Amino acid sequence: MNFLRKLVSGKRNRFHYNKYDLDITYVTRRVCGMSFPASGLEQVYRNNINDVAAFLEEKHKNSYLIFNLSCRKYDYKKFKGMVKEYKWEDHHSPAMNVLFEVCQEMFKFLKQNVNNIVIVNCNAGKGRTGTSIASFLMFSGLAENAVDAITYYGWMRFEHGRGVTQPSQVRYVHYFEGVYKRLIKSPSIKILEKIVITTVPKISSDGITPYIEVLSGKDFELIWTNKHSQNLKNYKNNQDSHESKKNQNNREQHLQKIVINIDKDPLLCGDIYFRLLHKGSLKSKLVCRFALNTSFVQDNIYEFTKQTVDPDSIIKDHRISWDFKIQCYFRDFCTKCDPSMDIDNLCSRCVKYMGEEVDSWRIIKDILDKKIPINCETMQYFQEENSSSDYEYDERNQNKKEQDQFYNQAIQKMNQINQQIEEEKEGYNLIPPKKESLNMRDAYSDTEEESNGKHQIIRKVELLQVNDVDQEFELKTGCLRKKSQDFNREKNLNLAKLTQSNAPERYDQEIKSTTFHAKRNTRKPSIQQEYFQ
Repeated sequence: MNFLRKLVSGKRNRFHYNKYDLDITYVTRRVCGMSFPASGLEQVYRNNINDVAAFLEEKHKNSYLIFNLSCRKYDYKKFKGMVKEYKWEDHHSPAMNVLFEVCQEMFKFLKQNVNNIVIVNCNAGKGRTGTSIASFLMFSGLAENAVDAITYYGWMRFEHGRGVTQPSQVRYVHYFEGVYKRLIKSPSIKILEKIVITTVPKISSDGITPYIEVLSGKDFELIWTNKHSQNLKNYKNNQDSHESKKNQNNREQHLQKIVINIDKDPLLCGDIYFRLLHKGSLKSKLVCRFALNTSFVQDNIYEFTKQTVDPDSIIKDHRISWDFKIQCYFRDFCTKCDPSMDIDNLCSRCVKYMGEEVDSWRIIKDILDKKIPINCETMQYFQEENSSSDYEYDERNQNKKEQDQFYNQAIQKMNQINQQIEEEKEGYNLIPPKKESLNMRDAYSDTEEESNGKHQIIRKVELLQVNDVDQEFELKTGCLRKKSQDFNREKNLNLAKLTQSNAPERYDQEIKSTTFHAKRNTRKPSIQQEYFQ
């Protein structure tokens, strides 16, 4: 049975503790992600709810709180009722206020006691779990931005580092960052004018008969659709979906375009879902879907590509060209109000038409106004001294004076060697070693790579205080940074040895061949996919 569970969990980092082998990951010391605690037949391939309850009772007795995001119920009595439930559809992004409410409840519970932990679950413990945890990493001050938070969660939860992969969920983590940093302060009303689809997906042998559904992001209530329009027509695909993306600028004007004009001027505000479907003879087929928040629409146009629409598996769909693109065109409902304005300064006309969306954003404003600023004192609520998690806190403070003294001596000796090399360069006929950037990610810039037979755009991951190319992390004063694996310490030890031997030739050889190139060849690649322009 454990074999089947491991097979289903795939590359997730499972937790082994005494007799337990569970699909639970300590993303931080006090924030965990797990799959659905199942019973009945589902427990064959998911976490057994009895094992999860016994584990939490044994290791974190009365000091845990579970956040259930699966839209499914389980026996909360087994966890003494310490479960909070939030509505969040699978593979979809949440309503903006739900994301903030989850983070606030996690923050409040962790602050009550340094021994408290929170566990987040959805079905697989992947997308919805990762979206909420990545947002909380920013909310708690452990991550500086959305890229850091998503990347950190991905590497802690999965061996391959791909945690949150649905583009709309990734998009909403970036939205969360914008609202949390007070760049966006209020909702915005937009009027949808038209949708332009570039290239024709070959959904059937005859091409595609497309129609659009626009739904509310809170309750999936239908706002607008042209499904029953008499103007629906079939479009045939006249281009090769496998055609190379080279010379794209020359081919742009020759690409097929489908223009869907929006009638009745629907007013859109807040979280909105779009679905592109093909109307078949028997039933409709979903081509793609995507979500957005109208407060983040800039210049009244929002563009989506094959890489930024849901589901993420569309990247492997041969029926859809790499030139596929959806452009949504809007116009302003009110020229006076702006999303950067405080919600209390919106005009009465906008407030009237926004309805419940105003209440949702007031909740967000109250959460941010009442939140305690993050500093060294408040960070103690998210740290625990004795932990069995997979990463460690920086505990070198005890030997800080000795290490600083050693490093200063090593640096002085290195400077002496550099000076000696410059003075004796002509005699030794040496070329000064090229200075390699060990502290900048640009020294190891990523390029496009192939994965599962398809090109994926690899995004350069910039984390705080990058010390090396290794993908292991640790916490330091409330920020995330990569763990250096004693790389700099090893470098300084080599320099100390070189000083004793007084051999400039060895300095050049050790630094260039042994230290730098060995680490570069063994580094783990970053695999955060580019979802945004």
